[in-house]
Formats: sequence, C-alpha cells, structure tokens
Amino acid sequence: GLYPDGMHRDRILPAIELLKARLEVINVDNGTDYRRRTMEQLKLYHSPLGAASEAAMADAFKRLAESPDEAPVLQIESRQIHARRKAGGLVWFDFKTLCCGPRSQNDYLEIATQFHTVLLSDVPEMPLRMASEARRFTWLVDVLYDRRVKLIMSAAVAPEALYTEGPMAQDIDLSNQRPAKEVFLSHVAKAVAEIKQAKVRPEDSIAAE
Repeated sequence: GLYPDGMHRDRILPAIELLKARLEVINVDNGTDYRRRTMEQLKLYHSPLGAASEAAMADAFKRLAESPDEAPVLQIESRQIHARRKAGGLVWFDFKTLCCGPRSQNDYLEIATQFHTVLLSDVPEMPLRMASEARRFTWLVDVLYDRRVKLIMSAAVAPEALYTEGPMAQDIDLSNQRPAKEVFLSHVAKAVAEIKQAKVRPEDSIAAE
C-alpha cells in the first residue's frame, strides 16, 4: 500500500483514502498492468457478424470497463455523436455512426483524445461504391493507430476481404505469418492510397480535411 511504514502513518491515511476515492486505481503485481493484460487476452477482430460477434463485443466492453456506464453521447465541435455505450476511457460505436455520415478527421482526433479504447461494431464489406465510407473508416483507423488508441472490431468479413474491388485488391500479401492485427493495419494502410484517389461525392465535401 501507499506509505506502509512511514512516520505518523495515521495522519496520512485520510489522504490515501481520498486518493483511492477520487482516482482510478490500477492493480499492478510485479510490474503487471492488469488492464493491459486483459486487452492482450481479448480477441481484437470478430467475424462474421451475428449473435456470436455481438456477444463477444459486449463481453469485451464488460471486461474492459473500469467504471459504470455513462450517458453515451459525445459533444464534438458543437455536435452530438451518439455511441452505443461509454464508460470512462472506453467507448463503443456502430460503423454507421462514425463512417456513414459527414465526419472529419477532427472528429476522430477528438475521440482519440477522450478514449484509450474504441469498440467498432458492424463493419461491412466495402466495395468501391462505398468509397466515401471506406475513406472515413481508414481515417478513423489511422488516427486511432497514430494515437495508440486500442481498437476492437466486429466485421462482416475477414480483414483481407473488407476491400474486394479496385486495382490494389490483389496486392494484399497474406502469405506470411504476421499476427492478424498487423495484417489488418497493413491492409488499411495500403487501402488509404486507393481510397484517396476515389471520387468524392458532393455531400462529402464538408467532411474533407
């Protein structure tokens, strides 16, 4: 415990109790961060969509939540963004909420500032006709990755099948044995170049950088 054998420990005990009441306490045993260990034990990508993936996402939220659920509404640049669930530094969104409307990278930067872990449900397969949605998706993944925000997803298909059309679709090399999350991030990084070249629909102009 804090200050276990110090002089006048009885005088410092009220301050210790106040710290415990006001601050987040992370149990560390022999240098082990149990929040990080919980994340390492979780599966980060769930596919296909269905009852099993939904249950897995709900279980991940339950295991990672370190405080009670809060009102699932974020205020970003005078606009409200509705999440499925929110608890402390943990938030859960649907794909449609973050990627199917007029969103900008500033929205994703603010989310990355507020949360250490993001859950994203119901990511669909995205052919070229969903170029705008795919562009926002890659913005989101890129921002979260750069800010070291952890991402847990449920998707309709495996990572390598999220983008099935276009000149780069055959360039994804899955022949090595890298972990699935590295393959996914590599795929998204390659997809960014293709998506940036896609035609932007007029309604997306307000979401551009």
